[in-house]
Amino acid sequence: MNITKKILVPAVVASMLVGGTFSSVAMAQQNHDVIVPSTNNSEKVIDGQSFIISPEAAGKITDEELKAISQQAGGNGDIIISNVIEGSNQTTSSQQNIITPNAWYDLYIIWDITKQVTQRDTPLAAQQVTSVGQSQERTINTTFKLSANVSASVTIPASLKTSIEAGLASEINQSINTTYSGPKVGSGISSYVFWITPFVNRGTWSATGKGNLSGDPHGPYSGSWQEPYKFVEWTQAIK
Repeated sequence: MNITKKILVPAVVASMLVGGTFSSVAMAQQNHDVIVPSTNNSEKVIDGQSFIISPEAAGKITDEELKAISQQAGGNGDIIISNVIEGSNQTTSSQQNIITPNAWYDLYIIWDITKQVTQRDTPLAAQQVTSVGQSQERTINTTFKLSANVSASVTIPASLKTSIEAGLASEINQSINTTYSGPKVGSGISSYVFWITPFVNRGTWSATGKGNLSGDPHGPYSGSWQEPYKFVEWTQAIK
């Protein structure tokens, strides 16, 4: 069941953004709205960029991820980190033997697969959820999806591709059914821009196979893979 929630950045926080200083402020629920940021906000400054981090994101975002988001924001406005959606089954370098069916003359193929991680926690391009001006509201109902991907320079058996994907985090879905509110008139902020940034892990793989009963070799094959790591939802206050 979809539940529509209303995202507001309260005027007291807006005034702090204008002044350039963040403080943790207790927020109250008003008119059945979900107020974000809320109680127990944390604050951080990295390379001159100020962040408010909501309780929903606390402990789930690294300084390197904050730096990446800061670069995407381009120094245009202060940043509120509102939510982090993490994947599961994160890949490490591995070697495994996988048995898959084969042609009529073989009962199966034994695949010797090696995976290596080459990049962790790599940001992809930020995707804009919406932009809301002063005293405006906008309702967004959409889903962001980040899926695993396996590629090779040549066509590989479907069973091998499935075997490689089996060791990866398959996908992250973030459904948004939210009413976003803009800044109040007189706050000194012209608009709030709401973003979501995907982060992925990347690596390479190689595989050779041996048929049973024939003993026929298969491969070698090699290629690359990418798996979803997390989504970070953040807000940019544009003065």
